[in-house]
Amino acid sequence: MSDEKPIQKAELFISHLLRWGVFTCALVILIGWLSASNKMIMAGLFLLICLPIARVFGAALIFLKQKDYIYVGLSVYVLIVLITSLFLGKKL
Repeated sequence: MSDEKPIQKAELFISHLLRWGVFTCALVILIGWLSASNKMIMAGLFLLICLPIARVFGAALIFLKQKDYIYVGLSVYVLIVLITSLFLGKKL
């Protein structure tokens, strides 16, 4: 029971991170669109792509705190796949 409170706080932090992250991405993209700046739009999209990476990283930390090492390993594997696909993705 005592371990549940910090885990709930961590999950709440991650949900706030995602919510404000999406808001920030939308704001950056909107500013880029209004100023006709493709670099600003691309920066907003890059931030949007980084949000799932932040979520998986946060989940790995939560599982580490719970000492659930199987899920830590799975989360780290997914994190490696996400980061690898980000850098090795083909340019359209």
